[in-house]
Amino acid sequence: MLAVSAALPGGDPLAAALAAGETPSPELMAEAGVRKGMAPLRAVGLGLLAILLLVGGTRWAGTMTITNFLPLDRRPEVLEDLARGMIRELGYDEKVYAEPADQAWGVLTWNNVIMEVGAADTTGSPWESLRERPDAFSYWYRQSPRTMLPTPVSPPIFQRGPVTLTNPRPIAVGEIAVLLDGLGQL
Repeated sequence: MLAVSAALPGGDPLAAALAAGETPSPELMAEAGVRKGMAPLRAVGLGLLAILLLVGGTRWAGTMTITNFLPLDRRPEVLEDLARGMIRELGYDEKVYAEPADQAWGVLTWNNVIMEVGAADTTGSPWESLRERPDAFSYWYRQSPRTMLPTPVSPPIFQRGPVTLTNPRPIAVGEIAVLLDGLGQL
C-alpha cells in the first residue's frame, strides 16, 4: 500500500519508506530531490508586508497613548538641565550633588486633571484639550551618589522594574529629587 501511494503523483517515496520503518536506499535518497519552497518574489513581498505592518502598527500605537496629547514642548534633556540648575540654585552645590553617580527621570500624569478635561469636553475629542493643560503632567528628575537599584517587582521576584520617583526609596545621603510642572517650574 505504501509503494502504491508513493508511486502516485505527489507521493513522497522517502516519507513512505521512513514510515514503513525501512532504511531508504541511496537511489531513493538521490531521487527524493529538493522540495520546492516559497517563490522568492512571494517571500520578499510577505517580508516587506510584515515590516510595513510592524512599523505602521508601532506608529499607530504611539498615537494612542496619553503622552501623545500632553504638551511636551521641551525635550527631557532641557528639563533635566533645568532641574540640575534648580538644585544648584537651592544651595545644593557640594560635590555629592554636583557629580551624581546615577540619575533618572520620568513623567507623571495627573489623573484628576485628565478626568476634568474629559468631563468638560463637548467636541468628542477630549484629549486634544490636554495640549493646552501643562498641569496635566509633571516631569521628575532624581539623582543619587550611588547606583539606584529599584526593588524587584512581583512576580517574578528576580526582575527589577525601572527607577521611578519612589523606587528605590531614597536612603543615601546626597540623593535629591526635583518635580517640575509642564512649564518647567518647580
